[in-house]
Amino acid sequence: MSHAETRTFTCSECAASIPLTAATRDALLASGCPVCSSAVSEDAFDGT
Repeated sequence: MSHAETRTFTCSECAASIPLTAATRDALLASGCPVCSSAVSEDAFDGT
């Protein structure tokens, strides 16, 4: 995934849905959901 490509993160715990870039994706994988703090897996990201 290039840094300009946009994907969507959808939390499996709280259903938050957030558009993001590759850098933001990496941060979510490391830190968890910004809304509920649950762990994030690769399955939470959809390409657009």
